[in-house]
Amino acid sequence: MIRPGVIPLAWLGKKTRNDGLTAVVTAETGNHVATVTRARSGAPRVAFQRSSPDTAGASGLKRLIERSIAARFRTSTLLDRKDYQLLLVEAPDVRPDELRAAVRWRIKDLIGFHVDDAIIDVFEIPDQRHANRNRMMYAIAARARRIVERADLIDAAGLAADIVDIPEMAVRNLAMLIPEESRGLALIHLDDTGGIITISRQGTLYLTRRLDTGARELLDAEESQRNVLCEGVLLEVQRSLDYYESHFPHGPVAAIALTPTAAATPLAGYLPQQLETPVLAPALEDLLEFDEPPGMLDGNAILAIGSALRQETRAL
Repeated sequence: MIRPGVIPLAWLGKKTRNDGLTAVVTAETGNHVATVTRARSGAPRVAFQRSSPDTAGASGLKRLIERSIAARFRTSTLLDRKDYQLLLVEAPDVRPDELRAAVRWRIKDLIGFHVDDAIIDVFEIPDQRHANRNRMMYAIAARARRIVERADLIDAAGLAADIVDIPEMAVRNLAMLIPEESRGLALIHLDDTGGIITISRQGTLYLTRRLDTGARELLDAEESQRNVLCEGVLLEVQRSLDYYESHFPHGPVAAIALTPTAAATPLAGYLPQQLETPVLAPALEDLLEFDEPPGMLDGNAILAIGSALRQETRAL
């Protein structure tokens, strides 16, 4: 039985290396796998990266990773955005061991499925500025059935399923590669159908917002509509920056960065014209070492790399 915060995997019986992580993202665009290894010094290394339009379940995933190093490592997989909700909620005034149960009760009417079918996890937000305001935290409510299905898929493909994560944390992991993140960084990531904004500092995720506008819509739009879409993204960025500055004692972020899929859209030219904060568009090759040239990666392939960068040992 799955209980909140834990996926029981001892029964898998696989021996895996602990000097890296393999991540799997399954989406309508196909399967995406990345393995990131870490030496004691130097940048993280993408030792394996493959994508395939083949969506034939475990068999398609197994074909993608066969004769690769991917199965030698623990595996992370990301939930699809429709399989969970991420909520900013008031932190209950309870003991730490009662926190998840209290949050479960608090969000039961806020999620789109029955709370008895949910796995709940939380992460706290430190350094909140106003002592007279109620402390806020993020709650993740995921469909238990989808977590079981993900774990079964990974296991059937011959991988050692260990972590179920969310895309917001994968984007946070990518942000941590950028030097400006140590002083506060807003990172914008787009896939074909939507996007995510995160604001993090020294590895702590302070804020995240979802974007309804994706890379494909921005690239395909007529010029007049494109400007409207860019303005919508700009508004979400400004709201995020304002919230961060007003709620946390760190001042403004040092920079805004775009992942490669966001940088390939009109946002790369539009945002620097509208914002005083520096807008960066670093190439993945400047942040990571690659065993093979990565080529053009879509948004889900980039999320797989971000997920494989994870260093925390617990997740949903």
